[in-house]
Amino acid sequence: MKLLRNNILVKLPERKTQTNSGLIIPDTVHESRITTGIVREIGLGKIANNGQVIPPTVQPGNVIMFDLNKSALKLENREIIISEDNILCILEKEADVQDNNSDLAGYL
Repeated sequence: MKLLRNNILVKLPERKTQTNSGLIIPDTVHESRITTGIVREIGLGKIANNGQVIPPTVQPGNVIMFDLNKSALKLENREIIISEDNILCILEKEADVQDNNSDLAGYL
């Protein structure tokens, strides 16, 4: 698959269905419109009015927070395609999140 313009392929984290102490987490907890994911692939960028290509701000491996309610194309394997305009912020690199000392290690 080749992404066009400012489209971004994002891998969504696995959702926890149960806490470490055994409590079941209801589906309504996961229905937030703001979510996080890991950038897997990026398009070439946005085309400006003068025809110049503006490359994406994010890079593969970035952990991002984005608005899921804006247009998103859901694919298999917990992957979605979003526009870079839907991204709210870059949290940190994927390798940092997997570090046990990271504040996000329990969430992604």
